[in-house]
Parts: sequence; C-alpha cells; structure tokens
Amino acid sequence: MSRLSAEFDIEALIVSHERWMPWLWQALGGQVDAQLRPEVIRDDCSSELGAWLHDAGQKALGHLPTYNLLLARNRYFHLKAAELIGLIEQGDQALARQTFKQCEHASRQIVLLLKELKRSLVRNAAPARKPTAPARG
Repeated sequence: MSRLSAEFDIEALIVSHERWMPWLWQALGGQVDAQLRPEVIRDDCSSELGAWLHDAGQKALGHLPTYNLLLARNRYFHLKAAELIGLIEQGDQALARQTFKQCEHASRQIVLLLKELKRSLVRNAAPARKPTAPARG
C-alpha cells in the first residue's frame, strides 16, 4: 500500500467512523436501528475502520506505535457501543447516558489517533534534508 493511498484511506476512515456517534445518539433517543445489534457491534472488525485495522492498515501501519493504541481504542469503542445498545434495550437510560459519554470520548480519541497516523506517514515520507555547508567568504 502506498503512502498516498494509506493517507486517503485514513481520511475516508475518519468520515466512516464519525457516522457512529449520530447512530448511537439516535439509539439513545429511542430510535434503535435494527442493524445495531450488540453481538455484531462488539466485534471490532464489524466496522470499516476495524476491518481496515485488521488487514490493510496493519500491513501498512502496524509498525507505528500509534497503530496499537488505535487498535485498542477501537476495540474499547466497540465494546462500549455494544454495551450502550444493551443498556438501551434493558431500559437503563441513566447508565446508557454514561456509556454514551464513554463512547464519545473513545470516538474522539480514535479520530485523533487516525490523524496522528496520517501525520506519521507524512513525516516518514518527507525526504531527509542535507545539512548545508557554511558559506565561505
């Protein structure tokens, strides 16, 4: 995978991931999408980001320290999102609201980590500058 395609993938993944919070907010408000099933959401590979992280992203970026943090944070997000839907189904609105806040926090961290991965790609691709010789005069 080229650096440019990885950068493009990261931008698309940010957009894809950011769709989760409105879905979860609607679920919290009582509009649970039938596709939002806890047993599906719990699997971090069930999202575009998770599938990418476990395949192309790992191949392209698995060597970067930020990658492992992102993988762990995405797993946590999916666990909390599944927990949120379960709490909504049980009618525990107070705990569901707390869990929603945990999802929001994890989601913001995921976006920041994705942006950091993109910056790492740009930094690592920048050609090293040769020191210039002092001017003789």
